Amino acid sequence: MQRVIIIFSFLVSLNSYADSLKLSFDEAIDMALKNNPQILASKAQIDVYTGKSKEAFSGFLPQLNASAIYKRTTVNSPAQVNLKLPSSLSTISSSIAGKRESMDSYDNYTLGLTLNQLLWDFGRTSGLYDATMKMKDSTIEDLKSTSDNLIINLYQTVLGYLLNQELYKAALSYEKQMESHLEMARAQVNAGIRTNIDVLKAESDLYNAKLNSLKIKNMVALSQINLKNLLGIAEEVDIEIGPPQRGESLQIASSQNYDYIQKRPEYLSMKMKVESLRGTLKSARAGYFPSLSLVGGLSYNGYQLDGLVYNWNIGGQLSWNLFSGFYTQSYEQEIRAQIHSLEANLQQVIQSIYLEIENSKILYREATERLELSKALLKVAEESLNLTEARYKSGLGTFIEVSDAQNVYVNAKNAVIQADYDLMLSEIRFKKAIGMLNYNKRGE
Repeated sequence: MQRVIIIFSFLVSLNSYADSLKLSFDEAIDMALKNNPQILASKAQIDVYTGKSKEAFSGFLPQLNASAIYKRTTVNSPAQVNLKLPSSLSTISSSIAGKRESMDSYDNYTLGLTLNQLLWDFGRTSGLYDATMKMKDSTIEDLKSTSDNLIINLYQTVLGYLLNQELYKAALSYEKQMESHLEMARAQVNAGIRTNIDVLKAESDLYNAKLNSLKIKNMVALSQINLKNLLGIAEEVDIEIGPPQRGESLQIASSQNYDYIQKRPEYLSMKMKVESLRGTLKSARAGYFPSLSLVGGLSYNGYQLDGLVYNWNIGGQLSWNLFSGFYTQSYEQEIRAQIHSLEANLQQVIQSIYLEIENSKILYREATERLELSKALLKVAEESLNLTEARYKSGLGTFIEVSDAQNVYVNAKNAVIQADYDLMLSEIRFKKAIGMLNYNKRGE
């Protein structure tokens, strides 16, 4: 019964999803991180190096091999060889003093186990393991970097969508004001106070307001399409996303740039890549030295399955490649060159992050100050519009003055809306620049 209820609830949710989708901003981030192909590719890359690290670690563990061999063989021997054969082979003497050659053949069975345990190889295996683990750590940081960029893109898309919605509301409000201005101008003309030029000017302003509303309405539709694409939604649904929560004002400290840089996943990823190559270099240099292993084995051998006899052995094995055609030297040179290249790339990453931090500081300060100035301008523009409209109604002012005051007010109102959303976007970009984005699911 409970299972039926769950299925029914799921079907109901699908039905509601087909019409509209309401999400909080955090829910939108969760959906974007879950469905984005770049995130899925980064997670798969982590799995790749997880497997590689396990492969490298297997070199520390004992290697146990089993074998079973059957062959049909002759038992020819040179002179002075004592040959012990099973009693069932009565045609052959158990001791041969002279040379024996015959085309007679017999069954031969061999069952065996061999054990090989690496004891020391001067860092060949440990270097390879360290290299794969560092690459795994690097891919984890790459995932965080990809997630950060996706979150910033989502912030920009959502804020753009919400901004266009607010501008559309303001445009519709402006339309209504233009309609009231047109009625006011017609009333003034009918009363013989004004000329028909005021009506024509009011009609012109109204049509311009309608064109502006249509333009912004289309911008809302386009931004919703971009938002659905970012969330991985292909269905024809209307999306409503709540604005992100606003945090406290950020304190900007210019002396902490290096600390900020060390928190960035791009820096950590490149640093891990350099350390991975150092592990590879350690493994490559081990080619100059021998490797020492413990070897052992157990075997059963005989000419009949019910007559097998066992033997065992244990010992040590020293293996040293004395000359490999200068392969080790060439490989070491290659790895060192790659390290130098990545170290240069690491410095480039540091410079890029430093520049991003400084730019984001400036933009955040500018957005904060611009919002305050825009609010002050809006207050003045609103008072000016009220005075201008009052003068026009009393017959002292002109309609051009009213139209100009209205345009100043609308521009000031739109500037406040734009500055408010610019401040939210600059804040999240600044957090990303200093490594404080810290979305809790970005690296999962």
